[in-house]
Amino acid sequence: MNSKNTTLIFLGIVLLAVVGAAVYNYQIALPEALPVADNSQPPAVLSSLAVEPLDYDFGTVIYGEIGKYILQVKNVSDKPVKILRLSTSCGCTKAIIAEKDRELAPGQIVPIEVSFDPAVHKDDTDVGELKRVIYIGTDEPGNPEIEAELSATVIKK
Repeated sequence: MNSKNTTLIFLGIVLLAVVGAAVYNYQIALPEALPVADNSQPPAVLSSLAVEPLDYDFGTVIYGEIGKYILQVKNVSDKPVKILRLSTSCGCTKAIIAEKDRELAPGQIVPIEVSFDPAVHKDDTDVGELKRVIYIGTDEPGNPEIEAELSATVIKK
């Protein structure tokens, strides 16, 4: 029985070594098999609007307090762009834009006021680590909606 255990252990070690070598060789060969991205070119612009910040972290928010920040939207194209819709993923988050700012001329920057009220539901659904999305609907045929995300850790005192 002792020699059987020794043999099984030896075979297990050999099997692990063979599998490990195969995985290692595969990982070494993989980068050569894939095309390498050309980082000398700037990234393609997927939208006529640039949103800053695209991801906003409130950090810790105390339940009952309202977090606010300004989202800036810039038209980076050479044509006017209209913001047709502005909505959020939850009733605890509001995004407001002035009516006069809904059509952006080339190069124009407009503010969107974002507020986050975790107590709006009057229960514990908005406690803990949360992510919410602001949806910016445009008249762009190729990219009709942009998403900006906010996150927060909501605590009760």
